[in-house]
Amino acid sequence: MFYVKTILPRKFNNTMLRRVTAEYRNIAKDIQFEFEQTTQTWDHQPKWEREIDVKPDHIAILVGTDDPIFQYVDKGTKPHDIEGKVTASNPTGRLAFMTTGFVPKTKVNNMSSFYGSPAGPPLARPEKVHHPGNAPRNFSRNIQKSWAKKLKARISPFVKLAAKESGHGTR
Repeated sequence: MFYVKTILPRKFNNTMLRRVTAEYRNIAKDIQFEFEQTTQTWDHQPKWEREIDVKPDHIAILVGTDDPIFQYVDKGTKPHDIEGKVTASNPTGRLAFMTTGFVPKTKVNNMSSFYGSPAGPPLARPEKVHHPGNAPRNFSRNIQKSWAKKLKARISPFVKLAAKESGHGTR
């Protein structure tokens, strides 16, 4: 006589999903920390947001800011004209900036933030200037590329444990 018994693995349960999701939350914190490092020496600090999107077929990590200054530095700017505006604190409407000695706080494709320098008193006071634009620093692109490599190593142990506990794992 011949018997066949089907062995079915248990379904993933909420505890296993919570374990994997918790590690994704930790990863999101680490990614946010990397973004914060890019602006740590800035006087103006962007407000960062992070979100974990958990769906039956995927988990997504969203980290970012809608801060326009960060976007200008990260993505760069095209050449553009800048005109002074008359305000209570600037009754002449003239621009004021240094023409020599400026040292930026960030560098292209460098994920660190440095102590820059405006260097000296305002030397130029034109009504209008043509700005040549800024090269993109590519923080977002570089952080995403870096984490594409690190993510598998970080999440694999949690997925393997969840698979093993559910009967899906290999021996």
